[in-house]
Amino acid sequence: MREQILTGWNFRRILSMVLGGIVIIQAFNEKQWAVALFGGGIMLMALLNKGCCASSGCSSGSCSVQTRKVEDK
Repeated sequence: MREQILTGWNFRRILSMVLGGIVIIQAFNEKQWAVALFGGGIMLMALLNKGCCASSGCSSGSCSVQTRKVEDK
């Protein structure tokens, strides 16, 4: 887990972390606690390098889909 957090930082991941922090700060200033949770989720996804894919299978850039040929009867 430590290696996952410390390695693989790129521009998108840093941007997500910064934007999540901005959302949290604004939410606390406006006392919008649900929005703060949303910002925390964005920051957590950036920190753990997870995205919308549940298993983060597309994060490596090799998001290939296996296909098989269907034969007509």
